Parts: sequence; structure tokens; C-alpha cells
Amino acid sequence: MMTGRGTKNHITDRTKSGRMPKSRIPETLSYSKGVPVAKDPGCGGSAREAMALLKSQNGVLNKDRLVELTYGPKRPDIEAFTPHWAKMDSKVLCFDGIIKETIDDWPSETDRIRYVKVYYYLENDTLRVVEPETANSMLCQVHS
Repeated sequence: MMTGRGTKNHITDRTKSGRMPKSRIPETLSYSKGVPVAKDPGCGGSAREAMALLKSQNGVLNKDRLVELTYGPKRPDIEAFTPHWAKMDSKVLCFDGIIKETIDDWPSETDRIRYVKVYYYLENDTLRVVEPETANSMLCQVHS
């Protein structure tokens, strides 16, 4: 505030002179480590009670909880990607089957049943048909 006293003009700092008008707004914040902490005027809380409450809350939180509150929850571990063919490596399905073939050479026999094994390889989706050797079958059988 500028006041004129005689011929000199000077500025008065009201905060240092003690003539600061009283505020009608109640103070509801106290500061702890530079952070504003609310105090409840209805409960008659003081800055000491606010500090005690803050210290008790900090004591309850462990390091893992503080990290989670700061950085968010941990992400779930992501399973490493493995391709389909690597998952199915060395996995084979085996089926028993029969082949019915017609015979024109023999008048007493019209068709013949031959037993086979069918192997299905999951790794690369291929089939293999194998006829097991049969003793005294009089058929040409290839060893595999």
C-alpha cells in the first residue's frame, strides 16, 4: 500500500507489520514433506494428528505395495512364442486300418483284406501307411 507522508512515498508490507486482516476461511491443509495433507475441521484435527495419521499409513504400506501404487500392477508374464511345428515336434498319431483289394487272378478269391498301420505326423501334417509283415502270406512285402 502506498501512503503519502509528507513528501516521501513508501510501501508498507502488511505481512511483516502484523496488520494482515484475519481470513474468514478456515485453514484445512497442513504440509508434510511438501505434500498438502487435509485436516478435517469438523473433527478438530490438528497438524500433529495429520502427521501421526500419515506416518501410520506409511508404516502399513510395504515396499511391494508402494511400487504397485507408483507404477501400477505388474504385467502378467507373457509366454514365449513357439510355432505350431515346434509344439508338435515328435508327436505322431497311429491308427490301425485295413485295405480291401479286389483280386481278378484267382477264381476262388474275389477280394483280399490287408492290414496296415497309418501314422499321422502332427509336425508337418503328413501321412505314412505301413503294411506290417505277415508270415506265410505269399505276398511281396517291402521292409520299411
